[in-house]
Amino acid sequence: MSDHTQVEFARLVWKTGETENEKFITQEGITIGRSSQNNLVIDDLAASRFHCKVLRDEAGFVLIDLESTNGTFLNDSRVTENASLTNGDQIRIGKQIFKIQIAYTELAGQTLIEEKFELPLEETRIVSEDSGVPWLIVSSGTGKGSTFNMSKKRMQIGRASRDKQWDIDLVDRSVSRPHAEIVQEKDAWVLVDLGSINGTTLNGVRVTGQQALKDGDVIGFGETLLVFREKGKD
Repeated sequence: MSDHTQVEFARLVWKTGETENEKFITQEGITIGRSSQNNLVIDDLAASRFHCKVLRDEAGFVLIDLESTNGTFLNDSRVTENASLTNGDQIRIGKQIFKIQIAYTELAGQTLIEEKFELPLEETRIVSEDSGVPWLIVSSGTGKGSTFNMSKKRMQIGRASRDKQWDIDLVDRSVSRPHAEIVQEKDAWVLVDLGSINGTTLNGVRVTGQQALKDGDVIGFGETLLVFREKGKD
């Protein structure tokens, strides 16, 4: 029996003059806009600082407009809600056109898709169990399967938009800006709601004050659920 797994992957392709460029969609997704904090920066005055995001959804790949001023267009139609992407679709921001290419490849065993595509480390947040730090996994909502490395002692969480970018950006309109934070205190990590409108839950119970986290805890932000995983856990 083969130990190879068929994996779907996608990339954006665009031209700068006569040069063709490409950008693979990571597990976390990529943001596009004029700000240098984006994964893909474009020099177009029609683009907002944080214009749109492309990420992997449970059903495939999805395009989300981040409340941009001039809009994001998919095959010449303005995006007003999360839009599913198919091979050959064209995304337009101002005058810049990106074509999405979706294909399949086979990966052996536990090989990570990031290794296959040789993505830059600073743009990859896939975390192995021996990384030495906890991580969060999106278990429900837009971006299901995305993984966030707890790389800082204070991780602020909020709704992704053109004006703000948090340590953990969530594409969920019921999430506040900012919504909550997870802070390392000595040997423990604690969850704190930052006065969000819709509240933060821990294992289904609304958070008040500081709540210590343990491996496997389920944290709710709006309609999005994340699972907290401690280092060295399977």
